[in-house]
Amino acid sequence: MPLWQSPFLDVGPDDWFYASVEHVYSRGLFEGVSADIFSPNASMTRAMLVTVIHRLARLPQSAGGGPDFDDVPEGSWYESAVRWASAAGVVTGSGSRFNPDSSVTREEIVTMLYRYAISIGLYVGVGDDSLSGFADQSQVSPWARDAMAWAVRAGLIQGKSGGRLDAKGTATRAEVAAIMHRLSSWVA
Repeated sequence: MPLWQSPFLDVGPDDWFYASVEHVYSRGLFEGVSADIFSPNASMTRAMLVTVIHRLARLPQSAGGGPDFDDVPEGSWYESAVRWASAAGVVTGSGSRFNPDSSVTREEIVTMLYRYAISIGLYVGVGDDSLSGFADQSQVSPWARDAMAWAVRAGLIQGKSGGRLDAKGTATRAEVAAIMHRLSSWVA
């Protein structure tokens, strides 16, 4: 099997994320921000993440249509993904807003993935002390604790320097590619 040749000028074989970008791009989960730019250090937005999860789910149609969000324009590139994810219980918004252009935090990422895993019947286990070894575990929002513990147990999230989870920190496209690379081995 020939080695993958990155079509992206900003993704090379010496980059720590090269194998993850290859994985998610080759499986159609991610696209570049243009034909030859992946933008690995750009923040992942909520619209981008929900689109990636929708692709992982093989682009199902929304059974119930999902709620209408004032900030999800009809015909936008992420509309069908948001409708599906909302109807499937993978995402929620704030009232009538989805906030598609907001950078997604690490706890939001794992919560969406946790909800997706539950929606497809993947065993996610029960709460435990998986977070106790992290210096900032008390900063994980209550609504994200089970999801974060699952993500740590499953090896989807690894700590950052100083033994931190950085739950409220945002993630880059390269970091999310690495998380999705790890997850897709569970659900593919």
